Amino acid sequence: MRRADQSGLSDSSQAVSATANGVTISVEQTVIDRDTAHIALRIEGFTLPEGQYPDIGGWSLSFDGELAPNMTGGFVEERDADDKLIFTAPDGSMEFDFTAKAGGKWESFAGKEIRVVIDSLGTGDKAQYQALVEGPWELVWIPSSNGELLTVQPDAALGDTGIKLISAEISPISAKVTLQLPELWEGYERC
Repeated sequence: MRRADQSGLSDSSQAVSATANGVTISVEQTVIDRDTAHIALRIEGFTLPEGQYPDIGGWSLSFDGELAPNMTGGFVEERDADDKLIFTAPDGSMEFDFTAKAGGKWESFAGKEIRVVIDSLGTGDKAQYQALVEGPWELVWIPSSNGELLTVQPDAALGDTGIKLISAEISPISAKVTLQLPELWEGYERC
């Protein structure tokens, strides 16, 4: 994470947090590029009941006051030696990650004010949410991560496939490539 911050790839310098009912949610890291924003939040003070799955009741993620057209979020999980899911780190904290896609709505996420609002924390499984701690938690910041692109136009063949790589845009967390195919793929129809 330190090397990513030094290169401008990510921003973990934000001292943004909110506390409600003994639970603190902080911005851990923000990584943005032209089309994608990845946000890691740290949750401290929330105790997950044994055998339960964490969930968030009501949340919003906006950029300069507008919702991104495509957003997802989820708790970071690991598996123990018995293949059991673990959501809580050894220090008792949890991590919730958001990913948003610009979907052609904006030219770039860079420089936009990010606002995350979380209404409650609780447990849930198969759409059965139960709030355990009420918020709200509101986090607002403008990340300083680098959204620059590296653009290359190699016009290079990909092995003996007949496919050529015409161009590529490579950013901190995504890549967009333009390929030239020798013929249309079977089942593909032109509009």
